[in-house]
Amino acid sequence: MAVNTKVTDWIIDTNHSTFEFTVRHVVVSTIKGAFSGVTGEIRFDPDTPEHASVQATIDISTLDTHHQFRDGKILGEGFFEVEKYPTATFTSTSVSAQPDGHFAVVGDLTLRGVTKEMVFDTTFVGTQGHIDGTPRGAFVALGSIKRTDFGFGLGNDLPGGGKTHVDEVTLAMYTTVKPKPSE
Repeated sequence: MAVNTKVTDWIIDTNHSTFEFTVRHVVVSTIKGAFSGVTGEIRFDPDTPEHASVQATIDISTLDTHHQFRDGKILGEGFFEVEKYPTATFTSTSVSAQPDGHFAVVGDLTLRGVTKEMVFDTTFVGTQGHIDGTPRGAFVALGSIKRTDFGFGLGNDLPGGGKTHVDEVTLAMYTTVKPKPSE
């Protein structure tokens, strides 16, 4: 069965997509976490990337750092404040092809009620037919933000210098997409 790989309007496949972060803690350790509740739409044709667009919503309550106590603390007051800010969003404002085959996806990230422009270095992994006969596509998007830009504090002073939380947070979005249903 032939699969149409020329789809341009996609929805994010929540079951196969994650929004991950990596951040340094107490200067020397690394904490990784992920949000599994990612939804949204992507318009993309590799022949005309300048017409691409991305709109993604992250359900903050789906946080998982593999440590239940830490998750509860991070979702609460002084951090994500999930009761007040249940989602984060990213909406692209421009997409441009880069010489290395990647795409610069510029857009607005809204987190904890604060919106800041950021750039994701994005790779279109490609498309493949699914066993159900419909195509799937995949993207990997990498970027970084400063936690203080979104109102997160840096924590307490450490005896050896530095703070309990490092300002830079690395973001990685691993997105599988499927064709957007006809309306």
